Amino acid sequence: MTMNTSWLFLAITISVLPLIQCRHVLYLGSPRVNNQGTWKAWQICHDGWFVHGMQLKYEATGGDLTGMNAVALYCQRIGLVRGKQGRGRPNGTNAQ
Repeated sequence: MTMNTSWLFLAITISVLPLIQCRHVLYLGSPRVNNQGTWKAWQICHDGWFVHGMQLKYEATGGDLTGMNAVALYCQRIGLVRGKQGRGRPNGTNAQ
């Protein structure tokens, strides 16, 4: 898949996940180029919660060519509706 179709697949998958009541895991990977970095333990949303947003950290063009460096997925309880206030980081701020 190209970079654009990969992101489209990820976006569609995350938008459909709340409709599916299951514990399946979606693994996104790429060929291992080196062994830098450390994988952390698996994390899942609590029962009755689902991924409602994500935040990506990536290297801009001209950097060290690492591409995407991190993904943060945010969980929300099913049926909970939130307005614009409180979106962003878990404490409700958008500070970097």
